[in-house]
Amino acid sequence: MNALSKVSFIIPVYNCENYLSKCVEGIKNISAVDYEIILVDDGSKDQSGLICDRLSSEDGRICCIHQENQGVSAARNTGLKAATGDYICFIDSDDEIEPGKLDIVLGKLEQEKSVDMVIFGLSFDYYHKKRLYHRYELLPPLTGV
Repeated sequence: MNALSKVSFIIPVYNCENYLSKCVEGIKNISAVDYEIILVDDGSKDQSGLICDRLSSEDGRICCIHQENQGVSAARNTGLKAATGDYICFIDSDDEIEPGKLDIVLGKLEQEKSVDMVIFGLSFDYYHKKRLYHRYELLPPLTGV
């Protein structure tokens, strides 16, 4: 991405104290662009709001907005109003981003100037009947723009 491009990462936050820090750390590992992280605490009842405050006090690229619980869409819209980036990236608070993955996606976006939206696959682990399962490539691979 060019030096003028900035990405606003918007993370709706609700009762996610156990995984919010790891989500934010995954974003902080990107190196290719200037960015901001907007944490929208949507009335969490656990320690998530305090974690948001701590993260924003530790890093000037992170800002925290607290609001009464209105749901994930309202939290995203609040983040959109605060965003200053050239690009917007929505990330759920329980997502873990693999190292280097955001750099790849943002690099592809820079190569294809006509792109309006980027959608990429995901994988997750889940337990069922005391057994761990892995699901990969939930979206089929697509090529082209």
